[in-house]
Amino acid sequence: MFKDETGQIVSAIVDEERRQAANQVLKHRSVDLSGHKNSKWACSGKIKNGAESCPFFPICETELKPFLYEVFRDTENIALAPV
Repeated sequence: MFKDETGQIVSAIVDEERRQAANQVLKHRSVDLSGHKNSKWACSGKIKNGAESCPFFPICETELKPFLYEVFRDTENIALAPV
């Protein structure tokens, strides 16, 4: 038994043993083969409003970092004019 978002007490959908087993699977799948956490970047609108609100897919941080390094490297060479 637990309280839902309205505060009403409702029956659990699965028993505690299955819930713990599912959490173990989730924890295992959130770590890649080399032991690092699999971080993904996703549209905040998609997270808040559901998959239908944004056509883009999450991007793994390991795929995103090389592009960010390149952008920062390139901007390092740009001389900023005083404002």
